[in-house]
Amino acid sequence: MRAKSASWLLSSCVATFVLALSGPVLAGDKDTVVTVKSADFAFALSPSVVSAGPVIFRVQNVGATQHDFELVGQKTRVLAKGDSEDLRAVLKPGTYEYRCTVPGHAEAGMKGVLTVR
Repeated sequence: MRAKSASWLLSSCVATFVLALSGPVLAGDKDTVVTVKSADFAFALSPSVVSAGPVIFRVQNVGATQHDFELVGQKTRVLAKGDSEDLRAVLKPGTYEYRCTVPGHAEAGMKGVLTVR
């Protein structure tokens, strides 16, 4: 009986520790979703102004050329035409530059600024 109690207590402590590491979860918290369409050679973000907090960028390449999406030091893999990938960030109020890191693409116009309020 004691072994079961100790095992349950250990499992409970591990679960609490994992939840603590994942950050606070508050009732009503919801990620903002930003749709990012990458074309040749521009991005379209909808919405382009978001509230502070967790944001999921749903990036889809609708262009013929391969592109990626970089924001706050995070980036998607290089996406071929029709591919998509989500990128998640927790953002504070301010402005954040985003860009395509494929050589020459940012210089060709694949960059912009996201406003977080």
